[in-house]
Amino acid sequence: MAARVTIKDIAREAGVGLTSVSRALNDQPGLAPETRERILAVAKRLDFTPNPHARSLKVKHNPGAISALVKGPANLMFQVLGDHLETLIRERGYTYETVRVANQDDEYAVAERVISVDKPAGVLLLGGTVDPTPEQVASVGLPFVLLTTPRLRHIDEGSYSSVHVDDEAAVALQVQSLVDRGHRRIAYIGMPSTEHSAGAIRLEAFVAAMDRLGLPSGEPYLLSAETDRSQYYTFDYGYRLTKELLDEGTDATAICAASDTIALGAHKAILERGFRIPEDFAVVGFDGIEQTRWVNPELATVEQPLAEMAQAACELLFAQIERGEAHRHVVVPARIIERDSLGGAR
Repeated sequence: MAARVTIKDIAREAGVGLTSVSRALNDQPGLAPETRERILAVAKRLDFTPNPHARSLKVKHNPGAISALVKGPANLMFQVLGDHLETLIRERGYTYETVRVANQDDEYAVAERVISVDKPAGVLLLGGTVDPTPEQVASVGLPFVLLTTPRLRHIDEGSYSSVHVDDEAAVALQVQSLVDRGHRRIAYIGMPSTEHSAGAIRLEAFVAAMDRLGLPSGEPYLLSAETDRSQYYTFDYGYRLTKELLDEGTDATAICAASDTIALGAHKAILERGFRIPEDFAVVGFDGIEQTRWVNPELATVEQPLAEMAQAACELLFAQIERGEAHRHVVVPARIIERDSLGGAR
């Protein structure tokens, strides 16, 4: 019995990516007419038929709905970002649906289920892996934008849209804000290197920034924990790891954190042990959430401009939905907010 023809076969024969094949077969915008015709001709010649367990090739979409999938819903940054998105999308005349995706779940598989049931006009993916497969990206099959996720590794940039800060430059701002105040031994609290998210990118960026300055960047200054992924980006994660750092009698004089929630947990652990901020330890977070202003001393942070990022993501998404434009990428600069948790090295 001959093997079933797949979209990989069509893509290879037509000389295009998987996303282009998916769009052509699903009659989605974002393809040049000649490319669409070539793909459909190849599919016909190869006698392609869809997998009976997959969703229908031509889905009748809800033209007025946008679904936002939020991976890592405990991260307070996504609550603020979601508010901006909902306002912009409703102003455009669309309805807005938020779908929470647990850290351990595959956001692309969740997106497939949401699309098959709710049939939105477009999808926003907030957070998520930087290492999906081409098949996962192609499975979305309708206009979508990645928001806050860095550029995907090993994926054709023409197959998806994204809006994010330059994580490497943002982490360099964190490090420089401390080095400028005389700190040389800086601890970093973040994700394990095995975590395929923005957290892993930020860990690499911290090591690179410290190496460029000739400062120590390895053990015992890198703190992470292999734990339930739902615990990443939480207050408790930062609190527990900072307590371990202090128990070891660290000689670090400052802490960088992969998120503000982690930094706020570190803030609590330091003060609980009777140390002072910034006299004993300086602390700087990442994201710029409102809660950083409501601790004493106020927490310095690298701010992601969430309103600007939401605006850019909506513009990219509606350009696909309403005008059939191709995928694009927007990199938004972050900025350091210098507050009282910064101080000179002891």
